[in-house]
Amino acid sequence: MLKRRSIQSGMIVRAASGARLGVITACGNLQIYVRKGLLNPEKYVALYGEIEDLPKGEVVLRRGGESLTDPGSAQPDGPLTHTKPIYLLPPAASAQS
Repeated sequence: MLKRRSIQSGMIVRAASGARLGVITACGNLQIYVRKGLLNPEKYVALYGEIEDLPKGEVVLRRGGESLTDPGSAQPDGPLTHTKPIYLLPPAASAQS
């Protein structure tokens, strides 16, 4: 079972065939928002139910590009989260004299 908490902004979205579809820009309650490319401002949405797998920090959609729809036709999704991966940093050096 896929965990929605594992899906974050910045993850690459691929079709089941391996073709790159875009990058996640935001996560909603019901769907993810995908931007096709850096220079392509078009945005699309895909329901969480369309996600097949999460290999190597990427998202694989069941039906490929057919899973992506226009955000204007999508239902309202509530507040969006623009989550970023958490990076573990070494503790700051203490300033002891």
